Amino acid sequence: MPPNCLVQITHFHCQLAEIHALSLYHFTPSKLRAHDEDGGLIHLRRVYSLTDSPPHHRQSLRRLGLELLEKDHPYQCCANCSNRPLLLTSLPSQSRVTRFTMEEETIDRRLPYRVGFPYPLPVLPLYTEAAETAHDLRPLQASIRRILEQYGVRPYFVATPLKFQYRYVQEPLSTSDVRQTAFIECIYEGPHTAHRWVEAATKIRHYLLNEHKPRIKCRLELIDLVYEESRRQAPVFPTKRISIQWEKEGLRQRVIDRIQGRQWKAVNLYYVSRKRFDGARDGQPTVVIEAQDVREDVWWDVLLPEIRAFLPKGVELELRRWREPWN
Repeated sequence: MPPNCLVQITHFHCQLAEIHALSLYHFTPSKLRAHDEDGGLIHLRRVYSLTDSPPHHRQSLRRLGLELLEKDHPYQCCANCSNRPLLLTSLPSQSRVTRFTMEEETIDRRLPYRVGFPYPLPVLPLYTEAAETAHDLRPLQASIRRILEQYGVRPYFVATPLKFQYRYVQEPLSTSDVRQTAFIECIYEGPHTAHRWVEAATKIRHYLLNEHKPRIKCRLELIDLVYEESRRQAPVFPTKRISIQWEKEGLRQRVIDRIQGRQWKAVNLYYVSRKRFDGARDGQPTVVIEAQDVREDVWWDVLLPEIRAFLPKGVELELRRWREPWN
């Protein structure tokens, strides 16, 4: 089986828990579709199929509103593969615990403290600049506040949670070259709140596109900017076991071998910490990869899951956009 077919779903939410480590094969969206309960077709950004289907995987999928389509089909994993694994299809709404929708599928939730539409949001770090808007912000702010409160998401700025910003990778020639972002700074309280952020972002996007008049079509980003900007990295003590594994036992080279062919610029082991909402700092030994082509799905769908699979327990992995030292 070609290694670039292997993908892991780590982001689908199932009640209060995440489904992790389902080994799946990735199909191109042009080949596969999922039927909705009315017999129509929902075009998905990604469609997956299980290579095996133990009972607990099936139960988890049903909670997501998905089931395995157990009949012959003409689709292949990729051009180099004759495997025809089982397809996922959506369940009728009355059978679902959590509704699987196109909106959920296109949300960017690669980071626990940052979600938004459409996928993919520009990869951090970014430059930010205030944007002017012709919209009356007073009713907008009130509506956004109500939605955040409904889903238990705490904004940093309660009275005025919504800002319009330009979020860009490098200095543009003019702000007209950059899409505006509806930008909401929220307090990240931990992984257990991830589903609230997704639900709130989905509701806000629906409100901006369908309920507000005139409709507001722009990027949407919910982020704990304080948590992100409090990020600090320091060398890991050379006497630590992970340092020995990294330098002397070939772990660094193993990571580099896996990302050959990508536009990576640096691969380092740091102790990375961030300031939590309660003032304490969380920190872990972290493999930090900096690259220029971080927008490519292959990083997020294939390479990062594969690298995580062989990293020692307790070691985190971060992919960040490369910036020149003077930027």
